[in-house]
Amino acid sequence: MERPTHVTLIDRHGEDARQIAWMLGGDADTPFNVTVGEALPDDLDALAADGTELLLLALDDDDLAPLQRLREALPQLPVILLDRDADDERGRRAIRLGAQDHLVKSRLEPTALRRAALHAVERARAAPPPASAGVGAILDRLPHGVLLLDPELRVLLANRAARALLDEHAPLRIGRDRRLRVMEAAQGRLLGALIGAVRRGELDDQGSALLLGGGERHPLAVLVSDLGHGGGTALFLSDPHAPPPVAAETLTALYGLTPAEARLVALLARGLTLDAVAERTHLSPHTLRTQLKQVFRKTGTNRQPELIKLILTGPAAIQRQPPK
Repeated sequence: MERPTHVTLIDRHGEDARQIAWMLGGDADTPFNVTVGEALPDDLDALAADGTELLLLALDDDDLAPLQRLREALPQLPVILLDRDADDERGRRAIRLGAQDHLVKSRLEPTALRRAALHAVERARAAPPPASAGVGAILDRLPHGVLLLDPELRVLLANRAARALLDEHAPLRIGRDRRLRVMEAAQGRLLGALIGAVRRGELDDQGSALLLGGGERHPLAVLVSDLGHGGGTALFLSDPHAPPPVAAETLTALYGLTPAEARLVALLARGLTLDAVAERTHLSPHTLRTQLKQVFRKTGTNRQPELIKLILTGPAAIQRQPPK
């Protein structure tokens, strides 16, 4: 007899939980060992410690923070979201956050539920393991989005910035099958051709970029890079209208800037003028110009464009804590 698959079900509605556990346990050929809880444990590592192979997470509102917390703490644990409503948009958000499936409670049926559970577990077992939690943490510190794709264009990893960029108005989406999809067919053909050319070594770095979007969709700049040796492709994503955030504390550590000077530089790097910074900080333009002169002296720069280039290409735009 096949070893039972250990499933943890999180649902604060006792009757719903009992019904779902009954559905999973009704077939001896696909045995499940179901543990029921009303809420996620504070220490999510306890789920891994008790051998959980699949987590069914029931939510009662639009807040997907519990799902995001799970995916960040246990990225290899497959999660199926159980929803009270047939909300397609919430379902798409859940899939983008890494859920294996999005099912509506009122439509659950034993055979379909067991099939979805088995498929989620098998997909997780068959998926290539992430390079390491450390690599994911490093990529989450980057100010631009990163997607790592396998040779079939399935998304193996999406860092925090990429997940934030791929909202409902983005020209790119991650499908339920984890394949990358371009919302406009013509742009999809262009990106597919670009990825193919990069993989074949026909383009250098200068020719491997593409601007997607337009119209009702947010623009998205995409840089394609081949990982080599059949290892797939990396896509670097950025919003051309949104400069990357700058860590003021890193500026202080690197250049000896005061907190006020570091704040000024961080705001200038976001595209604000001195007058706009003065309005936001309630400081006079004269005070800000004095601070800027000190910044020029400490960073070895002479003009504002030179300063901004130094900052945006340096570690202050990269070595930052990932957003909470």
